[in-house]
Amino acid sequence: MGTADNSSIPPESKGIIPRAMDTLFKSINSSHYKTRKFSLKVSFVELYNEDLIDLLGEGSGDLRPQVMIREDTKGNILWSGLQEIRVNSVEDVMNHLAYGSLNRQVGATDMNSQSSRSHAIFSVTMTQQKTAQGQGIRPGTPSKLLEAKFGARQASNTNLRLNRKLDEGEVITVTSKFHFVDLAGSERVRDEFI
Repeated sequence: MGTADNSSIPPESKGIIPRAMDTLFKSINSSHYKTRKFSLKVSFVELYNEDLIDLLGEGSGDLRPQVMIREDTKGNILWSGLQEIRVNSVEDVMNHLAYGSLNRQVGATDMNSQSSRSHAIFSVTMTQQKTAQGQGIRPGTPSKLLEAKFGARQASNTNLRLNRKLDEGEVITVTSKFHFVDLAGSERVRDEFI
């Protein structure tokens, strides 16, 4: 799952998840983003025999809550029964990834004695909040559109209200998701790879 991460491995040989998380945490902890508030959560789900299994959930086997995929009225995909755990560092992320990996279905193949027998998705959800102080009107409400809809005087009053609201420190929240996918190992190997 791109998890190779220890001090003896050179940075260019580390797995994709440790490298991505190292870059992400360095960025959010940099002085460039010091005025923003960040929150990160991870989840880890496995698809095995057409069942969805929460690899970070408590309990084992049938004691784990059933994970379901649903679609809301706006077409958004929602997971129900999937635990999201807050993380504060690369080490937190890697610890949860290692824990979840221990819960995956594995089996021996001709190529690998511990090959994953399931598909898995490790997700990182990042929420950032920033204050929109002094930014004026949002790009989605340009003055010309307000004038066309309400007339010049009303548009001017609307602009003033929007400017005041943003100057008072309206908080803008942006949510981003990173999905790392690992597909099940295969028994079939073509001759040119042997």
